[in-house]
Amino acid sequence: MIRKPAPRPIPPSERWPKRHEIKPGDSLRTLAKQYYGDGKKFRVLANANRKLLAGSRIIYPCQRIAIPRVRA
Repeated sequence: MIRKPAPRPIPPSERWPKRHEIKPGDSLRTLAKQYYGDGKKFRVLANANRKLLAGSRIIYPCQRIAIPRVRA
């Protein structure tokens, strides 16, 4: 009987969707650049946080937004 090793737990840094607490100076564009490497993907963040943003793209310090995984 062959035993398979137990699956390793996924470290928090590799889990998706991630959460990000907004800090002064953050914008959806800078967060898209930080997490996806492309500031033009800010719409992904806006769409994922539609209820929180209530139709605007304005974010405020201390808000916690979802950072969804984006497939390449």
